Amino acid sequence: MNTGKTAVLLLLCCIVFSGCIGGGRPQARLREGKSLQDIVLEAEDEFEISMAAPVDERALKELFHILPEDAAEYAGAYSMSFTSADNLLVVRAKPGRGERVRKGLEQRREEVLRNFEASLPEQYRKAEAGKVGSLGDYWFLILLGDPEKDAREEADRAWEMVQANFTA
Repeated sequence: MNTGKTAVLLLLCCIVFSGCIGGGRPQARLREGKSLQDIVLEAEDEFEISMAAPVDERALKELFHILPEDAAEYAGAYSMSFTSADNLLVVRAKPGRGERVRKGLEQRREEVLRNFEASLPEQYRKAEAGKVGSLGDYWFLILLGDPEKDAREEADRAWEMVQANFTA
């Protein structure tokens, strides 16, 4: 086979496979009639966030380490109690800003872990089992669950509840 045909075949293979496996992240969408705030309210009802406070712009920057200009929209709640690791934040990152949002969420999770490292082992387990994840441009920090139950199972249950609000 000559070099020209090989190059053309190689190029065609790259084009075909880039559409199958490398064509970017699938775009998740909120289910019709749902909002990010709906997800937070549902989680508060299900998991009873202790002394819940809404995530406002100041909390977004100072607690979650996310600049408002990196978020197209967000909603969340966190516990103001010194004895609770409860945190939930849902952020739709602006295009190209997902990595910044992820880093902020990871930093918040690490801080919560450090806060409970030497005390309140059930809250430490909750933070340890917590999840930072994404669906398309939507990023999540989920540190929720009943401290009397298995922390991993509670984190999985919270993650499934959040995911149920999206379509691919």
